[in-house]
Amino acid sequence: MQGECVKKPKNNGNVKTTTIVTSTVVNGGWSEYSEFSECSFSCGTGVAIRTRQCNNPAPADGGADCIGSSTDFKVCNAEPCLGKKTDVRAAQCKDKLSNWRYLDRLHSWAPMENLNSSLQCRLTCMSKNTGDVVVSEYDVIDGTRCSYDNPNGICVQGKCQEIGCDSVLESGKTEDLCGICEGDNSKCRSVTGSYVKSKKKKYQRVVVIPAGARHIEITEVTNTKHFFALKNPEKSSWILNGMGKQSQSKEFVDVASHFVYVNDGFEEKLVTYGPISQSMLLMVFSTKDQRRANFTYKYVLPSEDLAVSRSDDLYLWQEVGWSKCNKQCGGGWQTQSFECRRQSDNQIVGNELCGKADYDPINSRRLCNTQPCKQKRFEWQTDPWEHCTRTCGSGGIQIRGVRCIKVDKGRENTVNNRKCPGPMPANSQACNNDPCPLVWRTGEWSEK
Repeated sequence: MQGECVKKPKNNGNVKTTTIVTSTVVNGGWSEYSEFSECSFSCGTGVAIRTRQCNNPAPADGGADCIGSSTDFKVCNAEPCLGKKTDVRAAQCKDKLSNWRYLDRLHSWAPMENLNSSLQCRLTCMSKNTGDVVVSEYDVIDGTRCSYDNPNGICVQGKCQEIGCDSVLESGKTEDLCGICEGDNSKCRSVTGSYVKSKKKKYQRVVVIPAGARHIEITEVTNTKHFFALKNPEKSSWILNGMGKQSQSKEFVDVASHFVYVNDGFEEKLVTYGPISQSMLLMVFSTKDQRRANFTYKYVLPSEDLAVSRSDDLYLWQEVGWSKCNKQCGGGWQTQSFECRRQSDNQIVGNELCGKADYDPINSRRLCNTQPCKQKRFEWQTDPWEHCTRTCGSGGIQIRGVRCIKVDKGRENTVNNRKCPGPMPANSQACNNDPCPLVWRTGEWSEK
């Protein structure tokens, strides 16, 4: 009786009979799913969520809860975004933290890679003012990549979910070195170069690394006091080692990529997986160190024109023109420049492919500015336009150096820009905006 064993009394007519009513255990059951929510992103892979309730029926009288998750999701809007690539983490740091007072002041925030795998989907940001890193209380928006260095994961409700390069969950498909889904690297182009020069003043331009470049590596070959720097030519803002100051070793996020910079007194090196969302100008800052600067760089891009055969290419010298005269007056020299170009696509290639038959830089020079020197004057001086970052399509940009110089008795000195008359000439411009040529691509044969 009531859970205990008792001796049954004799029924002498004076004992009442008790009836025990037992309850029925009810296990929980799921309701139907709700409709999917709106996709978290309009392009570039988003996530839609739907939910269900454990109320069909609800668990009762000690019944078990429903088994499984109350939420379900699907990938949506997986097509690539048109135009410039944007960093969705950077936008979230700005939106969530711009009005938050940290250390009794407002800060400007940049995204930061969280190396703790359990916190990759938590919004982590670095103060541009102090360099402090803050792990916020916010999860990143569903569909945000878990890591800049690993494209095979997206965040869903604070947890990282595996996704293939085909935007299918757990498909296991991966990109090759230049970002082609299930590629074999055969359509990738590796670009390498070096900078070896004696001491010059301040920043020297080396190369523009184009948007979309991956697996970027910049290294100082010899240990000197000189250092390299990176600048965003589109925003005219420094990415690394600007204003004549070299940073210590650090990790940071810019142009939608995670960078690791090493400067330990023995080695200077920068690496990133990319792809970078905007082009970067690589420069070298020369110090008082009398040793020659020696830097190398390399990066990977998809081949620009897969239909062009490389076996029968013709390589010819192409005249670029005469250089600027090395003096403004009193007699100077200018030299004629040539570039080696591949005739099939007019791309600049290494000089060794053209040989030296029609190219003699020693003899290709002439006198210039032989007129007598006048009194000093101030004028704008421009460098030749650098090569365009793209050969076709949209988003190509080329830059050049612009400075104000003082000319006095045939000698030139760079001075403050305010001394020159008129507006400053443009230092960047759009280029090669013609549509890219179309190329046939074949798919798999259908079954009979």
